[in-house]
Order: sequence, then structure tokens, then C-alpha cells
Amino acid sequence: CDVDTVIIMKTKTYFYSGLLLLLVGLIGLLVLDLPLRNRQSLTLISPDGESLSATYYPGSISKGVLLLEGFGSDQHMLRSLVRDLTASGLHVFTFDYSGHGYSPGALTYDNASTARLAGQVQTAMTEFQNVSGLDAAQIVWLGHSLGARVALQSAVLGPQVPSKLVLLGAQV
Repeated sequence: CDVDTVIIMKTKTYFYSGLLLLLVGLIGLLVLDLPLRNRQSLTLISPDGESLSATYYPGSISKGVLLLEGFGSDQHMLRSLVRDLTASGLHVFTFDYSGHGYSPGALTYDNASTARLAGQVQTAMTEFQNVSGLDAAQIVWLGHSLGARVALQSAVLGPQVPSKLVLLGAQV
């Protein structure tokens, strides 16, 4: 064997090994997402007329969780948490604030206004109750970072309030 042949053989080995790892990873992601295939994509209209992208994951018990993302995040970053919660039988509802994820709008300082986003949480809570059949006493709000701050403000301002608040990384 000459040097060129060895280089070509190593290159092919690395290429096919990398391709195999990529395929195994993609198949793994698809398998992990199988429990989430039973979902409903929704479009909400916020109090100020903005369109918000939302997803409802039905559960098998009469309890639910409204997940509230952090600043600059989106509902798809919460999928591993959604997977665990739905595996427990909980109904789960996620949405993107305006200017986040799949919801249109610009991500400007105004979009970080918690009073404005608190109204969007109220809209999400109402829709969550409509699609799930749950009432407010059966729904917990779980917010991370900005989502925690918005959850707290939305619960205080009402009119919709959750049964409990779980606030992670809250800046109050």
C-alpha cells in the first residue's frame, strides 16, 4: 500500500463513521420526540392583537402545566421538560411571547415589558383551559427567568390565576 491509498482509506473511514454517528443521532432525536407527536399547534391573539405561536400537549390526568420561557428563548427549547411532564400524564401548554420563537414581532426592549407579556400569559391560560377542559385550580404555571417574572406579575394582575407558581431563576 502506498501513502495515497492509506490516506484515501482513512478519509473514507472517517467520512462513513461520521455519517453513521449523524444518522444514529437523528434517529435518537426522532425516537425521543415520539411521545410528543400527539400535540396541537395553535395560534393565539394577545390582548394587543399580536399573533402568538402555541402548542398544546394533551395529558391523561386532570392536571396541567403552563410553561413560560425565559427572555430570548422559545417553546422548543423546553421540549425535554415537556417530554418529562407529559410522560407523567400532565397536560402541557407552551407558547412563544411576541418576538420570541415562532411568534412574529421584533425582539425589542418593549417585548421585555412584563405587563405586556403578562397579558399574553392570560391569553395562553384561557386557551389552555379551553383546549384541555381543565380549570385554573388544576393548572400550575412554571416560569424560567423572564417567564418567572411574568408569571408572578400575571398572577397578581389576574384575572386568571394558577393553582400554584413554580419560579426558576426569578428576578423579582
